[in-house]
Amino acid sequence: MEARREREFLVLDFAEALRLAESGTVEAVQDHTRSGWLDMHVWYDNNLFVRYGTNYEPVSVQLCGTDAVIYAPCEEVPDGNHGEPSTA
Repeated sequence: MEARREREFLVLDFAEALRLAESGTVEAVQDHTRSGWLDMHVWYDNNLFVRYGTNYEPVSVQLCGTDAVIYAPCEEVPDGNHGEPSTA
C-alpha cells in the first residue's frame, strides 16, 4: 500500500504537489536559521511535508514517512544556459 501511495505521489509535478500539501491544515511548523538562511519546515494534516527556503519560497514537498520527495524546479541559470555545457 505504501509503495502505491509513493508512486501516485511521484507522478505529480511540483506545483500539483505543493497545491495538494497547502490545501491541508498546518499541523506543525519549525523554523531553522543557518548562516543567515531561513529554512522553514511545515507539516500538513494530509500527510505532506513542505520545506520552505529563503523568502518562504517552497523548496520541496515530501510524502511523510517515505523517501518520496518532489523538488521545486531549478531557477534559471544567470548565463541562460540552464546547466547545459557551454559551446564557447
